[in-house]
Amino acid sequence: MDSKLILKKIIRKCNYMKKINRHVTRSEKYLIMDLETRTINGVMNPISVSWYDGKNSHSYYVIDFISSDEMLE
Repeated sequence: MDSKLILKKIIRKCNYMKKINRHVTRSEKYLIMDLETRTINGVMNPISVSWYDGKNSHSYYVIDFISSDEMLE
């Protein structure tokens, strides 16, 4: 069997984030959340969730709960 390695490159222009003014005062009214999922049989299920409220951070993993729904509650 004769094998061939084929490489296809697509060069795309991307816009980078612009720098913000460092003299802007921070607001305490924000929440950062990260939700990690896995896809099984075409269905996305959350496996990990972390969040930060500006003062405290919290992380949860699905194996510590009965189900993904309970973890999200």
